[in-house]
Amino acid sequence: FADPGAGEALFRARAEGVLDLDLEPVPVKRNDARGGSDEAEAIEHGHQRAESRIAQRAGGVNSYANLSAVLLRTDRADEAEALLQQGLKARPSSQLYTNLGNLLYNRGRYVQAAEAFEAALSADKGRPGDYLMWANWADTLLLLPGRGEQAREGYGRALQLIEPLLARYPKDATLLS
Repeated sequence: FADPGAGEALFRARAEGVLDLDLEPVPVKRNDARGGSDEAEAIEHGHQRAESRIAQRAGGVNSYANLSAVLLRTDRADEAEALLQQGLKARPSSQLYTNLGNLLYNRGRYVQAAEAFEAALSADKGRPGDYLMWANWADTLLLLPGRGEQAREGYGRALQLIEPLLARYPKDATLLS
């Protein structure tokens, strides 16, 4: 890793179960003989692999998340939303609720996005101890009439959760952003 902290962050994410990849990485050649990219081929391969794992019911949360990301990347947002909904029925998780919240937010559906982010915070399905979940929820609430006080509470909780991390990693660019 060019940044020594990146390796540690990756290790922590894996150890804490935050990074639980159940799809093999797809090698992407950056340039072909014409100087072009094989990115589309890699995206299609990832799409096929994720669909296969979901069809076999072998895919976990990450299969749904990865395939929805592929669908979004190929301008198929309706399919990505339907897939996330399907994944949430099969395996409710903060990752899928967050992905759904981000998709809905980017489509201007703020009420539904706030509901998805709130579900990502729930004790039974989500990660109530994650500062970013609180910040996502608060960001969305700011766009909804009459929800400003809840947004302030959400930001307050996010700050409480991020302060110990900032004390431990004071130069972490992600935390500082």
